Amino acid sequence: MKLAWISFCLLITFSLLATPQVSGDLVDNNLVLEAGNFADVIFSALPLCDAALIIGIDGTAVYIPSYAFQHATLEEINGLWNLKSDYLSPVTNIRNIAEICLQQVPAKYSIKFQNSEFIQISPFQYRLGNFDFWGESEKNDYSVKKYKFRSETDYWDNLSVQEIITRSGQSYKTAAAQISFQNYYFKAKNDTISTIILQSKESK
Repeated sequence: MKLAWISFCLLITFSLLATPQVSGDLVDNNLVLEAGNFADVIFSALPLCDAALIIGIDGTAVYIPSYAFQHATLEEINGLWNLKSDYLSPVTNIRNIAEICLQQVPAKYSIKFQNSEFIQISPFQYRLGNFDFWGESEKNDYSVKKYKFRSETDYWDNLSVQEIITRSGQSYKTAAAQISFQNYYFKAKNDTISTIILQSKESK
């Protein structure tokens, strides 16, 4: 029992000390996080980034437009990553960052939904859809938005999938539950999704 408790504590410690996950509208996870000015860190990997959602391990998140990045600092203290800013609204200060999700418009990669309507959703849009909007705050003419985590699965709950087509051209009959989101791609059967064909209302 004691050994199991020690293992659990080590697992929690490791998760807290881990470098934050980077997700969103990327083509490759090539962002190496370093402490310093947030604009310098992000734009070195994604120069055309439009915004970022900074997510804490407690589920609190802040949406920051790219023109405000210069007024925030990414810091690492004893293995814990924080975002700080005295110039922006206090909600910008996120402690113990779990994830940094980046937005680019238009996104390099998105999935298409085909039915009576045709829509596309990017990885950033999907990730933001897992959060509830809690309010908007302004300071020094810069506006940021606060969000709170809701669920990873809500988006797929009412989705009736008829077929998926992957980027390699494969076609699968699958269920929404078999679709997963991994950092910056949507996947099914270990293949990256290109198009999701939904069941028509008449065929349900």
